[in-house]
Amino acid sequence: MGVDFRQTKLIDCDFTGAVFDPTTQWPEGYDFRAAGAKPYEETQSPGN
Repeated sequence: MGVDFRQTKLIDCDFTGAVFDPTTQWPEGYDFRAAGAKPYEETQSPGN
């Protein structure tokens, strides 16, 4: 893609490991899953 999102300051968002805040306003039609992101809930291990 040629864009390094790692230097982009997004709310609770890391496109390398991919955590996103459900309240983040994504662009219409943006597929965060295709970008490698996972819902915040899926990244939490039990007990955290």
